[in-house]
Amino acid sequence: MVRVVGHKPTYGLVPYTGCLGIEMTLDHVGPMADTVANAARLLGVIAGEDPLDPRQRGGMPPPVDYTAALGKSIKGLRIAVVHEGFGQTAESWGSLACRRAIPSSTARSRRRCIISPSAAPW
Repeated sequence: MVRVVGHKPTYGLVPYTGCLGIEMTLDHVGPMADTVANAARLLGVIAGEDPLDPRQRGGMPPPVDYTAALGKSIKGLRIAVVHEGFGQTAESWGSLACRRAIPSSTARSRRRCIISPSAAPW
């Protein structure tokens, strides 16, 4: 089994310059690594301002230490589970792993909400 951690950052946080994408308004650039800690470190390196990236108009937020929250409690965080993300096709090992992690994660955070994009007001 290959274990890969990926992170989809906020639109424009990581410069798009030099990427071969399909569509600039839909594509995102983000880290992929073997651990969450390494993905956080990599995001800290690749995130930032690029004057050649037209998606970053309006300025960038200040740099962040993405590793600062590693190892801290998730108590009080709201964990959202997208209802439509499960049961649409045959269950994969990834889907089953997520289902197994939901109860323990939400028990530690003490806040869970199940959301449905179809119920969004937009």
